[in-house]
Amino acid sequence: MYSDPRIRKWAEVMTTYTAPVHAGAHVLIRSTTLAEPLVVELVRAVLERGGLPHVRMSPPVLEEVFFRYAADNVLDTLSEIEIAEIERADVLYSIMSGQNTRALTRVDPKKMVRVQRTRQPWMEAYMRRAATDDLLWTLTLFPTPAYAQDAEMSLAEFEDFVTRALFADKKDPIREWRKISSFHKKLIRRLRNADKIEIKGPTVDLVMSVKGRKFIDSCGYYNMPSGEIFTGPVENSVNGYVKFSFPACYGGREVEG
Repeated sequence: MYSDPRIRKWAEVMTTYTAPVHAGAHVLIRSTTLAEPLVVELVRAVLERGGLPHVRMSPPVLEEVFFRYAADNVLDTLSEIEIAEIERADVLYSIMSGQNTRALTRVDPKKMVRVQRTRQPWMEAYMRRAATDDLLWTLTLFPTPAYAQDAEMSLAEFEDFVTRALFADKKDPIREWRKISSFHKKLIRRLRNADKIEIKGPTVDLVMSVKGRKFIDSCGYYNMPSGEIFTGPVENSVNGYVKFSFPACYGGREVEG
């Protein structure tokens, strides 16, 4: 996707709307090498705004290599460099750009849980800073052959699908996101005094309490693309079931139903 004007628009939206960059900001960009076109445009956009880009771009196979060869002491040790990065960054751009969504299928799940526990201090630092906007962040997904295959599309079709979802095919993507946000605010006003939510359909029958909960407009401010209103139900109030027709792939494992 080099020389694709949609990539430049994508970077512009991320650096001016989603997680704006100010002069002197330390901007951490995390990605695999497959998202190089977007990383390059992000670096350009950050520099134009007087920010300081710090790029961590790794070959996508490294995660598989880590779980195959990491000794016990490595699994149980969190890098001080990673902690320093998340504590110092003003803006974090994370780009999902996998080469093989099933790469970790044969990794022992106990190892993965172990690493998640080791990384807990990093996650706590991230959540603490993000909760107060001390750290601005954006998560986005760059089209790769693996994602296109999962979506049962050609790569070109999936690129078009993603960029349309970003409004990167429009003259002014930010204007389009603000339209969605305006609509969301109307829905939030309607939901603000809600007590109970019921969701019913052929594959779902759920009931939950949202009394006193806050509804948040997620309109490309964190995930890009986005377009949702989210909240958290009252603890222990959710009852029922939901079955999904589209499989989910997480941690290299596919789950159906």
